[in-house]
Amino acid sequence: MPKPGTAALESLSAVERASILGALLQAHPELLAEAELLVAGFLSQEDRHAVAEDVADELRALHLSQLR
Repeated sequence: MPKPGTAALESLSAVERASILGALLQAHPELLAEAELLVAGFLSQEDRHAVAEDVADELRALHLSQLR
């Protein structure tokens, strides 16, 4: 069950969420260090092969016009 107030975020694809994260970090650069720590922790725990597969799946899901 989604947290209250997160329905819009939950409806986004991974690519859309990444875009929102980029915009958020650009608007709030003070969050960059914390984001880096979270990513480093995630990547150290996550199987890198699984991450590569997830990225590949997301890229395959994109329409050619989105890659320009």
